[in-house]
Amino acid sequence: RSVNKLGDPAALVIENRMLREQNRRAKEELEKARDDLERMVVERTRELMEANIRLNELSITDGLTGLFNQRYFLGELETEFGKALRYGRGLALLLFDIDHFKDVNDRYGHPCGDLVLKNLAGLLRGCLRSSDIAARCGGDELAIILPETNKLKAVEVAKKLRRHLERSRFAWNGASFRITCSIGVAAVPDRGIDNWNALLESADSSLYRAKREGRNTVVAINSRKRPYVTKDGHIRRQQVRSIQ
Repeated sequence: RSVNKLGDPAALVIENRMLREQNRRAKEELEKARDDLERMVVERTRELMEANIRLNELSITDGLTGLFNQRYFLGELETEFGKALRYGRGLALLLFDIDHFKDVNDRYGHPCGDLVLKNLAGLLRGCLRSSDIAARCGGDELAIILPETNKLKAVEVAKKLRRHLERSRFAWNGASFRITCSIGVAAVPDRGIDNWNALLESADSSLYRAKREGRNTVVAINSRKRPYVTKDGHIRRQQVRSIQ
């Protein structure tokens, strides 16, 4: 008899086998489609997370130097000051200004000035701890938050940065030049500094004094004694006392 005849046992067996094979293939295709969808979801989720991380980084960093921006710096200064006050820990702030930076831009052009800022940012990252917070607050003005650091140690850090920059050479279109910086230092605990804004104002006053002292200088104004001023690596006994 013909196997295609309706009701033929052989035909039913073949038809069942064909249906099972079709069902198996359909399941495999469905599983593959589900796996592909899951992989796509995972990939898109990863891309979205990376994009969000990148957007967050862009929102808190300076586009030129890669340092933190002013908005992030101010928020972190307030946070770190609260921690220092709450737990009785030291906290120092450095305000950093390139001496006569306008002359660099005027003589070599703003692209050269941008290069100087980028290299300076790299120098800072190489000298600071991972817990320190370096930010560009605008132009050539930089700020560095030093958690759990007293004024004496902060001055030592500032001196190290000043010396490194003074010894560095910058090259541009065949020309070679050096730059220097002025750094103002403030720290808590210190009399008269009871909030983060007062700490910022104290560091700013120290920076202003450093410029008045002739630049290429580190100044840490003490609320009770005369300011500490240095252009070299030596600290006299009375100067140490004045910043403790």
